[in-house]
Amino acid sequence: MGISGGLVSVKVGDLVRIKEGVDDPDLPPSRIGLISETTFSRDTTDVDMAIVLFANGVALRFHKYFLEIIEEKR
Repeated sequence: MGISGGLVSVKVGDLVRIKEGVDDPDLPPSRIGLISETTFSRDTTDVDMAIVLFANGVALRFHKYFLEIIEEKR
């Protein structure tokens, strides 16, 4: 179940893919990880940034714009 276009609403436990065009030397080729933490924007209660944990053991921070939900936490 992928999301395309617009901003997504993410939460801890969601399985996500990092959008193409985002580069980081620690980003694994699959670009798939699990959201382990979220932070909120200053002015609202909307999630702004997420820390994504990857299978290679690396945790990276991304703005929600760069995330595509693969599977939502139930």
